[in-house]
Amino acid sequence: MQGFNKVLALGFGNMSSALVRQITQQGVLNKNQFYAVAHGEKSKSNIDELGIETFNEDEGLQFDAVFLGLKPQAYADILPLYKKYLKKGATIISMMAGVPIDNIQKVVAGEQHYEVVRIMPNTPCAIGHGVVAVYAEGKQQHEVFESTFKPCGEVVFLEKESDLHLVTALSGSGPAYFYYIMESMVAQAKAMGLDEEIALSLVASTCSGAGEYVLQHKAHQNIMQMREQVTSKGGTTAAGVSVLIDLNVKDIFSQVVQKAYERSKKLGS
Repeated sequence: MQGFNKVLALGFGNMSSALVRQITQQGVLNKNQFYAVAHGEKSKSNIDELGIETFNEDEGLQFDAVFLGLKPQAYADILPLYKKYLKKGATIISMMAGVPIDNIQKVVAGEQHYEVVRIMPNTPCAIGHGVVAVYAEGKQQHEVFESTFKPCGEVVFLEKESDLHLVTALSGSGPAYFYYIMESMVAQAKAMGLDEEIALSLVASTCSGAGEYVLQHKAHQNIMQMREQVTSKGGTTAAGVSVLIDLNVKDIFSQVVQKAYERSKKLGS
């Protein structure tokens, strides 16, 4: 990680390990610069799989940055235990949903001051096609975080910390929404006689392609125009879309995003 010599990972679940895997595979951070603390069997397994060091208190190491992947309900008890291993001015990079910077600062309050940066990645980061939203109170390190997380996918910088609640509801939780839609489409295709593997390939590739098409054409068309472009009057697409409209799926997804947004806010309260 540019600008940091040693990084400590507190909590090393699937999302944390996915980011580290992409960052180290692209050479942005060397494995020997990374140390992780496991808080469960899954974390231990991820550490072994990536081949990074397990943190040992007896080694007397000092860290420039902490990668905070703990559960929101656990960080207040765990993070203070590792303050003594942080260098003056160390950066705390939190990927915890709903937990504001002020809360984290209170937990590590003392003579030392630490910069706290919040990120919200999503699961496609594991294959380099995700999104990492970043909020940093100081913009001087934007270039560092851009280069650090670029191997994971799109890096987006936010102007307001409160926007992270909505980002969590959109891109953070969003993959699960699309998985649910794809799961439903594949199940129906299978029930109607199509081979499941073929149905899965068709649905997943269609979802991926539609997203890429939006990104490549967003400067010239909005999403509604793209939808109308492939919806011929009286055709098969129109027949399918009419069901979505009749069932008010747009309103349903409004509720989905709203519910996830409210949950993110509750986590930080």
